[in-house]
Amino acid sequence: MEHYIASKVVGEQHMEPIQIGKNLRGFLVVDLQSNKKINASEQEFLETFASSLAIMLENKFLFEKIRNKHAELEAILESMSEGLMLLNNKDEVEYVNEYFQQIVSSDSHLQLVDLSGMYKRFEELFLIGEEELNDFMEQDEAELKLEHMESSGKIKSYMLHSFSVVLDEQMIGKGLLLRDITKEAEIDTLKNNLISLTSHEFKTPITNIRGSVETLLRTDVQWEPEFERELLEGVHEDIERIQHLVSDWMDISKIESGSMYIERNMIRGDQIIEESLQQIPKELQKETEVTFVNNLQEPTYFYGDKIRIQQVLVNLFMNAIRYNDELVKKIDIVLDKTNDHVTISISDNGIGISKDHIEKIFTRFYQVDVTATRRTGGTGLGLSICKGIMEAHHGKITVESELNKGSTFTLLFPLREEEE
Repeated sequence: MEHYIASKVVGEQHMEPIQIGKNLRGFLVVDLQSNKKINASEQEFLETFASSLAIMLENKFLFEKIRNKHAELEAILESMSEGLMLLNNKDEVEYVNEYFQQIVSSDSHLQLVDLSGMYKRFEELFLIGEEELNDFMEQDEAELKLEHMESSGKIKSYMLHSFSVVLDEQMIGKGLLLRDITKEAEIDTLKNNLISLTSHEFKTPITNIRGSVETLLRTDVQWEPEFERELLEGVHEDIERIQHLVSDWMDISKIESGSMYIERNMIRGDQIIEESLQQIPKELQKETEVTFVNNLQEPTYFYGDKIRIQQVLVNLFMNAIRYNDELVKKIDIVLDKTNDHVTISISDNGIGISKDHIEKIFTRFYQVDVTATRRTGGTGLGLSICKGIMEAHHGKITVESELNKGSTFTLLFPLREEEE
């Protein structure tokens, strides 16, 4: 203030405070000509003028505050992970955030302006009728489940919520909240499949165990030792089957939650293949012809969890035998490497996989040949677990297959240890 007066004011100055409430926010400075004095009416005018300036300044501060709050609110709405649309009482769109626009409109430049435009997009996108949408919109608060099939064949699930917008006890419009519930829908499907598999997969071994134990407990019959041993071996096999089922579901749970622990150590490629082949049951080895080709000139190591990698290899070996109708079931294994990966390819002469199924075989519970799967036992979790284990190793699993000619699964392990 002193600097301003010294540099700008020529004559004597007259100052009126500009005050907002109890806070002094500035001064009205009048540069007087020489020997000029402020009379009473001029004093009153200047006081009124200073008050008017205070009101203008207060309105400016209030406007900026409201504008900043509005910008904050809009930033929040635009950052939401749910879609939001607000309609007035004339069914005109007052606001729609970017998330809602992206889901409902395939053309980002096509703006939704009214309810009829939204209806048209919903009917195209979610295959829902206008009557059902009208019933939904007529309710004060409601929710509607919607499904959309993407070009990849994946089904996306959404939940549309409606709510009334009320101001001073008067309804001024309608709000729509669109949530992506695909993950929740997948979890519900997982639960339903678990219940279904539990009732089916556990029923047979438990029934067998109960029958064998009840037979052995009979006191009115003297069983031969060989027969008793046969029953006990059957009980042991059924218990192992139950343990495998539980282990599969525990692995899927760990993969889904991202808590699968991988203990990385240096592993030699040819040794882990040979050790995994030894885990094939001996009765199945008799009808299987295995060929192992090692294209590496010297022992090659990579980082991995030995137990988990053997789990993947044995699963692929068993699938090559299980899904195979040939008298001689062939498994061809090739160990090789690229600049960045060690590769293990496993080929078979089995039933193969059609193009319609090949993109879905790593999906939980997906089973290509349901009859064969049920005949040999299985949950449809094996390949999904293999994929999860490979991803935990920062590697991947690929497949090439031709129906009735066989399949080739390739595992790619990074040569260098990835940083977490």
